[in-house]
Amino acid sequence: MFRQMWFLFDIIVKCQAQWLIQNRLLKAPRRDRFPVDVIARVEELIQFISQQIVLRHKEVPGEVKSANNALAVLIRVLYGLQFYYLLKYKAV
Repeated sequence: MFRQMWFLFDIIVKCQAQWLIQNRLLKAPRRDRFPVDVIARVEELIQFISQQIVLRHKEVPGEVKSANNALAVLIRVLYGLQFYYLLKYKAV
């Protein structure tokens, strides 16, 4: 499951980028690009995945490393889209 995490994250980023384009919000201020509930759900997802990475890092170290890298890329890309305050969640 962890090895394919990048695919899920890639879909999330592409959907959010497409939503920004369709709603013509690419040039809007960052704080106005997404509804608050979307931001809260992304935060919950990042917290949950981070917890799972910490819990399972000894069981499946290779898969966890892959998930950790995917999570780091997700946070970096979301930072560019709008979620600039998510940098407080560092990849484990």
